[in-house]
This record gives sequence, C-alpha cells and structure tokens, in this order.
Amino acid sequence: MAARSTPENLERADTAREEHRQSDTATEAKEPKNPIEHIYDRMLTVGIGRWFVSMAVLGLAAGVISKHPAGGLRAAAIYNVVIGCLHFFLPGPPTSPRAATDPRPPTWYYVILALSTVAWLPAFPLMFAFSNPDDDAYVIFDVSPDDDERRRGLFGLALSTSQATLAVLEDISLACGTMGVCCFVFCLYHWYSIRKLTTTTWNREVLAEAWSKWEDERVAAEAKQQQRDEKRKNEKVAKQAGKEAQAASV
Repeated sequence: MAARSTPENLERADTAREEHRQSDTATEAKEPKNPIEHIYDRMLTVGIGRWFVSMAVLGLAAGVISKHPAGGLRAAAIYNVVIGCLHFFLPGPPTSPRAATDPRPPTWYYVILALSTVAWLPAFPLMFAFSNPDDDAYVIFDVSPDDDERRRGLFGLALSTSQATLAVLEDISLACGTMGVCCFVFCLYHWYSIRKLTTTTWNREVLAEAWSKWEDERVAAEAKQQQRDEKRKNEKVAKQAGKEAQAASV
C-alpha cells in the first residue's frame, strides 16, 4: 500500500532534503585544499610578511641615521636602508608553477629569492655588531669632562652625545637587527617551501588540479583586464565624440 502524501510526510521529506543538502555543503567546505596551491599561498603570505618587516627595517635604519652616528653604525644603517628600499618593490612576489607537470617556481623567482637571502644575511649581524656599547672596539667618550669618569658609547659618536641618545640609538639598532633576522627567516621558509615542491612526488591529479585553478584565475584576470581596457576605450571614444559634437554646434 502506498503511503499517503499528507502534509506531515511532505514536511518530513523537505526536512530530510534540507539536511542532506547541508551535509553535502559541509563536506565540500571541509574538503582539503590542494597541497601545491596551499604551499604557494603560504609562500605569498610569508612574502607579504617579509615586505612589511622590510618596511619596518627601512624606518628603523632611517631612525638610526637621523641620530647622526659615524663609522660602522652609520654604514650598517645605510646598508639596511638600501635593502629595505629594494624590497619595497617585492611584496611577495606572487608566482605560480612553471608548467602543468612541474610545480617548481619559475627561474626568475629563484634569482630574486637568492638575491634577497644574500642581501639580508649581513644586514642584521652588522646592526647587532655596531649596537653593542660593551664591545672594546667602540669609542669611549667622556660623559663629564670635569672629572675622570669615562663611559662606553656607540661606535663613532661625538663626545657630547648624551646617555639618553645613546640608549635610544642602541634600542633602535637592536630593533632593526631583530627585524632583519625575521626577514632572513622568511627567506629560509621560502627555500624550505621550494625544497618541498621539488622533492615531493606529486601525482598527476594533484598537479592537474593545481594547474587548472591557476589557469582559471589567469583567464579570469585577463578577461577583467580586457573589460577594463574596453571600458576605457569606449569612454575615450564617447569623450571625443562629445567634443566633436560640441565643436560642430558652435
């Protein structure tokens, strides 16, 4: 005997379908991200973090220079300013695999990362080395010329420099060096990610899935760019037509 389609039965059926739909949605939401895409996302996130920290290094090193030190500390601060300025143009940078069967980054990414790593390697040791007032290599200056009291100061500072300025300068130098350590660690993380991409044996499904997503994003970006170009072109034509119509009416 067939069951009657009572309102209660219809309501139960709708509730069951809704629960099934929600279960499918939750399953899709919990689906793990493509591992190759995940690595590249983390590399981009770390690269952006390195960019922000580089800007912090730039500001701190400029603060050291503003205190007018001389000798090694000034040279170290200038070097950090240069490195920070160079990294101003490297927020990431974003990249994608070489090909559908090769998950490694392109060659230019290796070159940029190698230059960045080599640049940061001496940046923070220099700041640490020239910010230690207890080192024998630093200048010893007279805080009070009237007596024989002599105290250590940072390398190259004038004899009239106050202790407060010394303390601030030392703190800024140490903070700048610490930020440089963070940038260097970020570079090492990039190398670790590249090693993982290179040494891991990826199956064809994972490679194809990752590449298809990047291709879809590239096609979508190109379509948006074409739309923007077409819009600007139409606006330019409309503007030119308006000028011609106005000139003809005169």
